[in-house]
Amino acid sequence: MKKSKRIYALAAILLVCALVFAACGGNNPPQPENPPPAKITEGDVCIDLNITKMPTKLEYKSGEKFSPAGLVFDAVYKNGFDGDKNLTGGDLDGWSPRGVLNSSVTEMTLLFEGFEKKLPITVADKKLLGMEITREPDITAYSLGDPLDLSGLVVKASYEEGDVDNEVGYTITDKEGKEYVQGTVLDEAVKDLHLTVTLKVGEITKTDTFVIHVYGGITVQAEDVVKSGDTAPTDASYTTMKGKGEVKTDCTWTGTGYIGSIEKGFEIEFYIYSEGEIPNADLVLLAASTVQDVPNNTMLDMQFNKFCKVYVGEENEEVYIDDDIVIPGKPFPEANSGGNKWTNWADVPFGKIDIKKGFNKVKVVCIGGIPDSSNYPRTPNIDRLDVRLSDDDPDVVTRGDVCTDIVIKTAPSKLSYKEGEFFSPDGIVFDAVYKNGYDGDVNLGANRLTWTPNGELTKDDTFVMLKFKTFEKKLDISVRETQLISVEAESTLASGAETPTSESYTVISGKNKIEAGKGLNGSASVSDVGVGTKIDFYVYSEQAVQNAELVFVAASLKRGSGFTEDLKFNQLFKLSVDDVEITVPDDVLVKGKTQGNGESIWFLWTKNLISEIDLKAGFTKITIECIGTINDGGSQRAANIDKIEIRY
Repeated sequence: MKKSKRIYALAAILLVCALVFAACGGNNPPQPENPPPAKITEGDVCIDLNITKMPTKLEYKSGEKFSPAGLVFDAVYKNGFDGDKNLTGGDLDGWSPRGVLNSSVTEMTLLFEGFEKKLPITVADKKLLGMEITREPDITAYSLGDPLDLSGLVVKASYEEGDVDNEVGYTITDKEGKEYVQGTVLDEAVKDLHLTVTLKVGEITKTDTFVIHVYGGITVQAEDVVKSGDTAPTDASYTTMKGKGEVKTDCTWTGTGYIGSIEKGFEIEFYIYSEGEIPNADLVLLAASTVQDVPNNTMLDMQFNKFCKVYVGEENEEVYIDDDIVIPGKPFPEANSGGNKWTNWADVPFGKIDIKKGFNKVKVVCIGGIPDSSNYPRTPNIDRLDVRLSDDDPDVVTRGDVCTDIVIKTAPSKLSYKEGEFFSPDGIVFDAVYKNGYDGDVNLGANRLTWTPNGELTKDDTFVMLKFKTFEKKLDISVRETQLISVEAESTLASGAETPTSESYTVISGKNKIEAGKGLNGSASVSDVGVGTKIDFYVYSEQAVQNAELVFVAASLKRGSGFTEDLKFNQLFKLSVDDVEITVPDDVLVKGKTQGNGESIWFLWTKNLISEIDLKAGFTKITIECIGTINDGGSQRAANIDKIEIRY
């Protein structure tokens, strides 16, 4: 009841009267023979509300909420109590309906001490001008039988009265009129299922569409690992793992787990078991970007082929991954959504495969990571591999099987080399010929090939063997003998020593340390190179030489696990010839290298062509000065230096 304050006040008055009476000696005054009836101090049953002032607002637009502000009323009781007067909206026990209003609501029910009072109101439809999907659902690809997940879907509605950025009064249907809601089981394999979002306000209807994909096929969870020594199942798909990878259990999609903490060298083999043959199946890796853009609360796209290579079949045939295949970076999940930014799973369709009856192997190999703001080499997290059945015509050949030839339409730009150079297939254009007649691999380029020899050429090399998939083709080249001047970095002229007149040497200044037995050929090398370290290579030549190749033999100190990473030369070093600075392009690298058995990661030497220079007869001074370092586990490092080579 709303009269409790009056009851407490009456009790206080009676208490004061009692105290006064006691102070007066307690004499009892005479009582009348017929006393008047006691005054009613509390209402019993409320039978009406007498509204003396209506709420300020009685006309609403759809989407607004009722407010009793301005309401003044008296409560009417069965027993005649008349003390509850001038009550306000705050004295109500409530009203119905609650929440947003629509045009079907014509009255509000006011609730007070068990009594309901109808109050007429008007709710007019807002004038709908338009609507659009401003964000599609986070998950758009499903396996048959999965529940629909509309998380992330945002619909914006534009009304004459203003915009609603997150409208919720819509329905979702397919072209047959079937309605879809959160959790609807997707029981039909439709490759492109077009769903229509419909918003109807009064007589006005607006729509927008989005597409999801529902596939039949096979799903192989990345964490369903058969450990070394275990017996592999004979009729169930599974995986095997090599290298550093950790099965984590905080997955927010499948609820089972995922592979994280992946580093270069990690391999996961998906063994896909099929009861029958499946032609032209799509291979889709479900992965998550781990590169954060914290200020914008999102992950960044990750170019797939920078991190992974993929091989199919027992022959380990490499699947070509184009540059435009990416792991999409998704926004961080909203707070309290149950989502995890590390498991923002996204589809990465990367190829097709003809599935044979029994087991089919797909191997994914991590080839490196990219450093984030803390210099940690980030690689994708992996959830599962989907083998999805498409609705393409099965009679159409969509993928070559066995390559039987490559037809070279345009030869490489360079076929004549000097000793010590590396073969380059740049400029080559070729078509692949397949046994099954597939003719889609045309006008392919150098990025589709491997070749041998892939190191320094010698005068004995008369051809290179080009390899595309499993097919090899011989390509004739010529290699002429070169002259070589090699100057060891540690061949330092001691202070005060006489300058040689016919022998190359070096002068070193700044922060460095010469380590014996650490060079390319067992000699010494210069390490602990810091900013300010300068090596002047004094190169002696009997004659002037134009357009000689300057090769820098160094070791990257940007560590991975069992490998080093490429570094840009011009971010670490400055190059000068006879004190004239030479501009070195961004694409000149101190190359990283994979660690071999018995090799120290600090001395993984690579030969790096820096520039072409001119030598004069006698001494030419070539200066390499350290101008920067990179952070490697808290230490500032540049590169270890072994020597330079001049080839002409």
